[in-house]
Amino acid sequence: MAVSIADPSRKWARLRPAGSLPPKRSVFTMAITRDNVLHVAKLARLELNDLEVDRMQRDLNGILDYVNQLSELDTTSVPATTQVAVVSAPFRGDVPRPSLPNELALSQAPRTSSDGFAVPAFVDE
Repeated sequence: MAVSIADPSRKWARLRPAGSLPPKRSVFTMAITRDNVLHVAKLARLELNDLEVDRMQRDLNGILDYVNQLSELDTTSVPATTQVAVVSAPFRGDVPRPSLPNELALSQAPRTSSDGFAVPAFVDE
């Protein structure tokens, strides 16, 4: 019988003595600062007021706290993930359908050309 390298019971058994538990994972304690939020907002070209920056900082720190809680779970009995790629995805038919009128689609654009959106040739950041 062939043993798959993806078989977690065989893969990790040789790395530690029989019956021993894996070492406890270290929990990362990282805090999102106000400067982190402002930096990401600038990269994303978001204009956030002080209340939004404070809320974003609180929300992102909450996400990190949740991830830290997850890292405390004992996952020794959970098989290792061997593939995360989607093998097949459903596609809709490639059928022409009515779309937005050109004028409506371009009405909210910051810049337009004669027949579409005008975008800068490069980003200088």
